[in-house]
Amino acid sequence: MSAYSYASLDQEYQIRLLKLEPGEAADPIQCSLVPISLLNAIDYESLSYCWGDPAATNTISCHDGRQYGTLGIAAHLHAALVGLRHKDKPRTLWIDAICINQHDMAEKAIQIGLMSRIYSQAMRVVVWLDEAGADISNLDRFIDKALELTPDSTFDNDVIKTTSETLLSSAMELEKEGKLSWRHINWTRLHNLLARHWFERKWVIQEVAFARDAVVMCGGLELSWPKIADLTFRVSQYQVIGSGSRTPTVSLAESQDRVDRIYNAMVMLMIKTFMGQATVLDCVLASKKFKCTSPHDHVYALLSLANAESAASIKVDYTSKIQDVFTDFAISCLISDRSLAVLSIPSSGACRPFHLIAAGDAASSDQPPLPDPLPGLPSWVPDLTALSAEALASYSILPRQFFAGGYTPPSVTVHPCRTRLTLHKSILIDTVGPLAPWLAGPEAVALSTDSKDDAPFDGMDETESSNLRKGMAWVQKCLSLAGIADLSAASVQEGRDFCRTLMCDLTGMRDRLKDDVVDAFRRQTELSLKVVERKIGASWSVYEDAGLAKYAAQFQSSLIQAGYRRFCVPRNAEEGDRVVVFSGAEVLHVIRERKDEKGVFELIGEAYVHGLMDEEVLKLEGVEKVDVVLV
Repeated sequence: MSAYSYASLDQEYQIRLLKLEPGEAADPIQCSLVPISLLNAIDYESLSYCWGDPAATNTISCHDGRQYGTLGIAAHLHAALVGLRHKDKPRTLWIDAICINQHDMAEKAIQIGLMSRIYSQAMRVVVWLDEAGADISNLDRFIDKALELTPDSTFDNDVIKTTSETLLSSAMELEKEGKLSWRHINWTRLHNLLARHWFERKWVIQEVAFARDAVVMCGGLELSWPKIADLTFRVSQYQVIGSGSRTPTVSLAESQDRVDRIYNAMVMLMIKTFMGQATVLDCVLASKKFKCTSPHDHVYALLSLANAESAASIKVDYTSKIQDVFTDFAISCLISDRSLAVLSIPSSGACRPFHLIAAGDAASSDQPPLPDPLPGLPSWVPDLTALSAEALASYSILPRQFFAGGYTPPSVTVHPCRTRLTLHKSILIDTVGPLAPWLAGPEAVALSTDSKDDAPFDGMDETESSNLRKGMAWVQKCLSLAGIADLSAASVQEGRDFCRTLMCDLTGMRDRLKDDVVDAFRRQTELSLKVVERKIGASWSVYEDAGLAKYAAQFQSSLIQAGYRRFCVPRNAEEGDRVVVFSGAEVLHVIRERKDEKGVFELIGEAYVHGLMDEEVLKLEGVEKVDVVLV
């Protein structure tokens, strides 16, 4: 039998549906492809799955009334068809890899534009996960019980904060009485489900966002996707898993992977909630931990989820160079969104994913090599293949927190060459001086080996002790740069200013820090320094201190982001770089003058300078406003 040849789709809103013929598990897969119009009401299900290894393929038989032929499909999709096939009746499905001619780029671009209708008009979306994998037995019952025990979801940050504090306080009281609390819940089976690759695939975001109903099929179970999403949203909001959990410990890398997968599932629900309101940039930032096969899809997979004005100027074209796609995206953010927030994404080469390196490891030992920066990008165009840190600039759907460049819209000109950007009415305010180390980078190895006393602290293993020693050595470097010899001897205001700078004055929920949080963070830091100096025992823990425990989650999220910076400037900043206020920008930025072209700069990234984040520079008399050209 010859290979199947696709007939063209000639009508607007026309798609193909796959009719999966009935059969037993061992029978060959037989199907037909039927062209239909989305303008007509037709019952079908849409499949959401991972494409898997393209080299592992199986063959199915296909016909469309004109011809019989064979189609090669990925082994994982073949397994899904076998599992979904009814024994006694056909099943009608829409499956992207089969229903779209993947070799026709023009058709592919048109069909991607119809994705929102395809998934929203389906009776339901069936999520097919790997059958192989770690144990998820009885996970359906576990999810139902966990939803009963956890507070309802909310978007009210004050309620989230109060509820989180109450949850942690009640757990500590129960444990003092020798009773079990929610911190003893074993979340392993939920983690086992989330470990499937589907939860890191960028295209699946819209597939479940548009679904009227969605079911997850895995390991012989049918699980409600809305329940899974709601549970991960709750545990993320209230830090149920991270706040001193008593469940079995895992390696640092596995722990971070678990956090990432919970974050991804939570983001799917967040994007569905704000679908049509958020900008394309909002969606890009929220989905930074997701992956895709084609780098074009870091933009294209999100267009249907954003508001129409934000997405209108970006055209789907898989024949375009990826540099052009990312440049189109950046220009759209600047012009259509009328915002400089895209400049807060770390610039090309500055946003490579970091790898934690334990004390004693060489930077080049067992660590995977960092991928090369995408060549040919202007410094102001982000490399979307390598996003990592949260930006200080706000999501458009949330209240803006900083106003360094004032409240007026930015004044921007994109040059015809599309590689140069002029930001009008800018103010050059300072020069970067001595820098703190980058806590998450290879140079931080030396921080944990400076001490001659490298014995583990009481109650801590070698890795935990090394991480604490490294973190506090980094804090000491930052204190030195701030001119503070002893944090415990600093005034209240001096201590607050330092801690706000260290945390960039933002909570993990994107609010400005309140004094009680800042004061608690200072106390935690002082106690941690005493542990390192062996003035108190390491048995002390922020999770066991009633006065600090309620702030633990905020400390954790803020410090994770601090680890991406050199105190308050981007991690690739250098002495002599300039600090600038762009008119209309939320935050400050660091730029570097080109050696071969005077007056022309490269963007290094965003910056936080305490006392200059709320229009203070614009209120100074006599400041010179200039045009800054970025390349």
